[in-house]
Amino acid sequence: MTPRGAGLSARAVTMRVGGRTLVDAVDVDLPPGTVVSVVGPNGAGKSSLLRLMSGEAPCHEGEVVLDGRPLGLWPLCDHARRRAVLPQHSSLAFDLSVEAVVEMGRMPHAGVSSARIDAQVVEAALERCGAGALRGRAYPTLSGGERQRVHLARVLAQVWEAPAEGGRYLLLDEPLSAQDLARQHEIMRLVVDLAREGVGVLVVGHDLNIAARYSDTLVVMARGRVVRAGPPTDVLTPAVVRDAFGIDTLVTTDPVGGTPLVVVTGAPSLNASAS
Repeated sequence: MTPRGAGLSARAVTMRVGGRTLVDAVDVDLPPGTVVSVVGPNGAGKSSLLRLMSGEAPCHEGEVVLDGRPLGLWPLCDHARRRAVLPQHSSLAFDLSVEAVVEMGRMPHAGVSSARIDAQVVEAALERCGAGALRGRAYPTLSGGERQRVHLARVLAQVWEAPAEGGRYLLLDEPLSAQDLARQHEIMRLVVDLAREGVGVLVVGHDLNIAARYSDTLVVMARGRVVRAGPPTDVLTPAVVRDAFGIDTLVTTDPVGGTPLVVVTGAPSLNASAS
């Protein structure tokens, strides 16, 4: 049962950089136990929204609320044990082992967890993220996709334990970008499984069909604003895709999952801008 008031919510959040508005009065709710996908063209404000919801960037207007309390009122370690962020790019210059990288996710638990428990969580997180075979490897020797799975295990280890009250939240910025086709679906099935266990998962991505198949809520952004948000069957229409991406599409039904299936019927040239 979801506690009353639980959730991670952006309320009319706005972000400006150098006089340019990157996120413009956006509302997004991430309840525990749900998958929310944010999609849109490059420069739509998706990653900026994720940074606002994670607390990594300040809101110029609006606020982000975590389990009924403004984000800024949470003690840092309490916040970090409830919310973890997978950025688009994670760079490490040190010759660390895979296990050492994942163990970084346990840092917010220092003083409340034992070394034995931390080691067990690291092992379990690697297995869940399909990275168990990478144990003992040096992080710099991994491929891009392998590194991304290790960092996914790191953020999962960070929020492994459910708090006594409230929820757990994973904010994933393009977690499928370096993965092959099979791994993309494996990761999204893991995301759905985590949601069933009560985790709220926000996924930023570009693939409309994958987002439609695995998400409870789809948020389409363009030009810093939300074009449409809701269940995928309500959101993915040719008009919405045209508005956000500037391309003509046919939206039919996926014969496997029964979710919307977007087929591109025409696209602008590389020199054309989305309308």
